[in-house]
Amino acid sequence: MWTKIFKSLGIYDQDYHQKYRKYLYNKRYKTYINLVANDIQENIRSMNKKQIQELMNKKFPEPDFVCPDIPK
Repeated sequence: MWTKIFKSLGIYDQDYHQKYRKYLYNKRYKTYINLVANDIQENIRSMNKKQIQELMNKKFPEPDFVCPDIPK
C-alpha cells in the first residue's frame, strides 16, 4: 500500500525504504529481546528471593518469644 502511494508521489526509493524497514525491524526486535530478558531476570530474582527465604526459615527458624518479665 505505502509503496504505491510513494511511487505515485514520486518519492519512492527502494534502497532507502529497505534500509528504513530493516532499521525498524531491528529496533523492534532489540526492544522485544530486552523486554523478554528483563522479564526472565525478574522471574529469576523473585525465585531466588523465595528460595533464600525458605532456606533461611529452615536454617534459622524464629524462636518463640519468651517475655522475661512473665513468670513461668
